[in-house]
Amino acid sequence: MNLSELSGWIVTNVTKSAISSPRQLLEHSTHTSERTLFVVIEGKGTLHTLSGTFPLKPGIKWICLPDDAANYVQDPAQRMQWIQIRYRVSEHFENENDGLPLAQPAFDEQSVTFANALYEQWSIPSNEDSQQQKATLLAWLMLLLDNSNKQKHSRGASTAISRVIEYMERAYSADIQHRELSTIAGMTSSHFSFAFRKRTGHRPMDYLADLRIGRAKQFLHSDGLNVKETAQKVGFTDEYYFSRRFKQRVGVSPAAYVQIRKSAMRTISLTYTGQLLAVGLKPLGAFRQHLANQSVDPLKMGIADVGDFYHMNLESIASLSPDLIVTAQDVPRFEQYHMQLKRIAPIAVIPWEQYDVFGHLRHVAGIVDKEKEAEKWISLHFEQAEQAREAVLPYVGKEESVSLFRISGETIGLWGGREFGHVLYQTLGLKPPATVSQLMDEQKNFNPINLRLEEMKHFAGDIMFISVPEDSVSLAYLERLMTEPAWKELKAVRTGNICRISDTLWKFYEPRAITEQLKQAVNLLRSRKSS
Repeated sequence: MNLSELSGWIVTNVTKSAISSPRQLLEHSTHTSERTLFVVIEGKGTLHTLSGTFPLKPGIKWICLPDDAANYVQDPAQRMQWIQIRYRVSEHFENENDGLPLAQPAFDEQSVTFANALYEQWSIPSNEDSQQQKATLLAWLMLLLDNSNKQKHSRGASTAISRVIEYMERAYSADIQHRELSTIAGMTSSHFSFAFRKRTGHRPMDYLADLRIGRAKQFLHSDGLNVKETAQKVGFTDEYYFSRRFKQRVGVSPAAYVQIRKSAMRTISLTYTGQLLAVGLKPLGAFRQHLANQSVDPLKMGIADVGDFYHMNLESIASLSPDLIVTAQDVPRFEQYHMQLKRIAPIAVIPWEQYDVFGHLRHVAGIVDKEKEAEKWISLHFEQAEQAREAVLPYVGKEESVSLFRISGETIGLWGGREFGHVLYQTLGLKPPATVSQLMDEQKNFNPINLRLEEMKHFAGDIMFISVPEDSVSLAYLERLMTEPAWKELKAVRTGNICRISDTLWKFYEPRAITEQLKQAVNLLRSRKSS
């Protein structure tokens, strides 16, 4: 079903009009099955109807219904211009509410931008299918009318972004452009991108791509459509381009996805062991670095050691006869092993840097048919996060800053808001030092920065979290640092606000580890002033 059938509305024409005489009849017949939406673009005047007299200025819009009495505009001072949108309503929908009462003007700041964009797309010849173009325009009109009354009660970026998401969900198969979305939101392109990402955590077009691919997965698995049919269903005219995009977003090709969903989901994890365990799927094998994760330890019985990041055991992997191998592209020497792994089982390559812990979980869950389990974990995590923020509130001053360092070998690493710092800065919302905040403003998830001891004072907070691997070199280096004057001068050292954290837990960026990190952080912060 296309959008026209869904709504029962058919757009018939979009024009731009201008009048200069003191009083003229608007271009709306009193005997027609068409309805007309007017949006004032510039100038001022007065609308006279049987319902009353209304002032006109840019942003004012109103609807003329069939057989409405003639509407006049008086323009004593200046030229007036408006966009006129004609549309019909099918008989089945004749009694449906249009969204605006007869001649009831409503001021809406986005209307001018909206109507101009509508007129421009209608006026410029396009090579795309005319029905598809009209469907896109119709979706815009529906959103304008459906939200006219809502906007009297609810305004702001949140409502605008909700409107855009609603449009995406309706019209995901249409040829949607970023400019159209910002127009629907009533924002500039840059403001819209910022507001959308703040609300959803995704760029608008990435969100749309994920929405389309999500629908495609459903069509492939539940509806049994082939790749070509699925591509067309979600708005791709080129099935090969669709396949490339599908693999980019999901990690496997559409054909491999169908094959995996029919399998017993016997998996090998080269990267996402914790994510698989979080949705209740134990892998057949994993790298030994993952098996050293504290959060994995209680569940590692039955998970085979298939080597490590630098020396994977291909024979062991093959002997387990997996249906799927899950990995990230940046596993060391992955390209060297890629072809051999591909002969063993389909490989799902899920980007590491592109997503946060929630994105990783959702992508892994999407491949192994565990979406509900993933969303359940995410929902529970946010509940726990809210409780944790309340729990530490009495123990961390509003102006106190928190920094995180990892001392490994003979290096001092400064961490930001991702991986080690996720729980501190994102989950608990603790305040980073100004210098760290500046780095995060420039790049929210900046990679760890190696510092000299003398540089630590520029990045050290009032509270310092310190992670140190339990190896002799790292522990000896920490002991040496603790004797240095530059270390002793750090405020957190002088005030005893050092929080030692477990490296075998905090270096893992996966759901179960995140949960345990949160508990540990809360306990450490509560004990620093309650002891």
